[in-house]
Amino acid sequence: MEVFRNLETADHEQVAFCVAPAAELRAIIVIHNTTLGPAIAGIRVLDYPDEEAALTDALVLSRGLTYKSAAAGLNYGGGQINILQQSVEGKREPAFRALGRFIQGLGGRIIGAPDVGTGALDLTYVATETEFVAGVTLFEGSFDPSLVTASGVMMGIGVCLEATGRGKDLAGKTVALQGVGAVGAILAAKFLEAGARVLVHDHSPQRLAKTLKRMPSLVPREAEALLDDSVDVFCPCGKGGVVGPETLDALAGRIVCGAANSQLDPAWDDYDQLAKRGITYAPDFVVNSGGLISVVAELERHPDQWVFAKVRQIPDLLREVFALASEEGISTVEAATRLGERRINAIASLAHSYVPRKGKG
Repeated sequence: MEVFRNLETADHEQVAFCVAPAAELRAIIVIHNTTLGPAIAGIRVLDYPDEEAALTDALVLSRGLTYKSAAAGLNYGGGQINILQQSVEGKREPAFRALGRFIQGLGGRIIGAPDVGTGALDLTYVATETEFVAGVTLFEGSFDPSLVTASGVMMGIGVCLEATGRGKDLAGKTVALQGVGAVGAILAAKFLEAGARVLVHDHSPQRLAKTLKRMPSLVPREAEALLDDSVDVFCPCGKGGVVGPETLDALAGRIVCGAANSQLDPAWDDYDQLAKRGITYAPDFVVNSGGLISVVAELERHPDQWVFAKVRQIPDLLREVFALASEEGISTVEAATRLGERRINAIASLAHSYVPRKGKG
């Protein structure tokens, strides 16, 4: 496992491998960039095949969070905490409390937040041991953060439709929806309400069956048959890494805009192929920032109105990405990354002038 080379290549700051034998916890904490502020990190619990897979996922996700925060105008960096699922089964309280101690030991450089496989009770266990955790009250709030994320994705799809001359709404269009989890299920309902034909797949047969029972107008498809010739929009809301060399031909001429994190294959970086194939790609860290915005609202005690005002900025930001990509002849991925880097570099330059920090005298 070439850990240091991976860190240097992607400009990560820190990786911590955490083991708590008594709790049988095995976790990886990654901090990508803290120029804008402490790293917000999703706490993800998955059945990774091995430690290398968990590390690779954390490196990719943490980088995405850095640029998601920068693009959204938030004062936080990006991190990721991945827990090997088999290490917490049947012992979640000691495992998550042990994780809380590891987070506390990093002295505020990273703030844990909800992600795949974690719930309110897990976060409460973490909060027992550290002040550096957020998202506990999101499960009790006056709005659903999944709804906030879905709203941003819908706005992003609208911009993509305009940019490709497909009109301003989904009426009469066909959407291929991959994943009907918390955000995907909300989007499925929104797509149907907008008058779209919705093809759907989920890796969990039980979850898909439950969703089809609630929304019988959805058209179930096997994964390999999800992208047929009629599809206008591919909306990935499940696993990441679904856009790459193996799917470029199937995606040719389509819009790709969804809620999944890290949608691009991490082993592939020839992003110019997207435009060459006529693929209109809305970078995920631009359109799916609603969940992160919700976490920051909890941390900074902002009202619900602040959250939705932030989300309403997504369309203009995406238009700026498309404009820069067109002007510079670069991919939308590169354009969105440049916009994020502009803000990060501008704040980094402040370090050249010393002033006493707030609260430090």
